[in-house]
Amino acid sequence: SAEILSLQQEDSPLVATLGNMLILMVIMLAGMIISLAIVEEKKDKTISAINVSPVSQTTFVIGKVIMGGVSALLIIIISLLILGMTDINWFMLLLVGISSMFLTFIVGFLQGLISNDVIEAAAGVKLILIPMAGSIAGYLLLSSKWQWTMYWSPFYWTYKANDLILTQKGEWGTVLLSVAAVIAITFVVYLVAYPKIRKGLS
Repeated sequence: SAEILSLQQEDSPLVATLGNMLILMVIMLAGMIISLAIVEEKKDKTISAINVSPVSQTTFVIGKVIMGGVSALLIIIISLLILGMTDINWFMLLLVGISSMFLTFIVGFLQGLISNDVIEAAAGVKLILIPMAGSIAGYLLLSSKWQWTMYWSPFYWTYKANDLILTQKGEWGTVLLSVAAVIAITFVVYLVAYPKIRKGLS
């Protein structure tokens, strides 16, 4: 007797992992874009001119955030489409992406204001790679009973949420919990960095 086997092609889990890492790298890139733009504005004396122009500091900040954020989101969407990830929950993904970008925006602004040239600014933003890589390694390698040791990192929550979304296992409760954790940690960083950012824009 002959036995017929049906072979079904499945997406490699490596695709979701690489896609997730790519998202975090692009989010870091958004902060770097802002940081480099701020350095250029300092060289052109634009920041000083803002204080005596009708353009408010808030408008200036929002403009830079939109520039970096929209660029990053477009890169993420195009990259995932190229990887063939079309059946994911895009609304969940965009929600996680936008919330996680706020931290890199803060770091980008702060690093741009305290840096004297683009090389120094880029190097400062690249320091984000250290906690980012540690967060990814912690999520992938630590056992479930030790995952709590990574709760301090917004990159851990971002990677976790994206992993569930890209593998189509994400539920709104888990995703919203991750988003809330990212926003809470980012708010603490904002409170610490705000005086320096305010001083740099003055």
